[in-house]
Amino acid sequence: MIQFDAVHRRFPNGTTAVHDLHLEMPEGGITVLVGSSGCGKTTTLRMIEPTSGTTWPTPMPSSTDW
Repeated sequence: MIQFDAVHRRFPNGTTAVHDLHLEMPEGGITVLVGSSGCGKTTTLRMIEPTSGTTWPTPMPSSTDW
């Protein structure tokens, strides 16, 4: 399972991309994020280091390889 609890992502210019996300993605399941362009779907999927909140399993070290 991957879990996001009260996760926020803010960019250095102050733009909030994800605000107070609570999400559970069950192991072996399929999770789909649906929303309008610019609502934070890709940011959520790529989120490695939230600016606040907790993710499980523990995030991997930051990398530009993804």
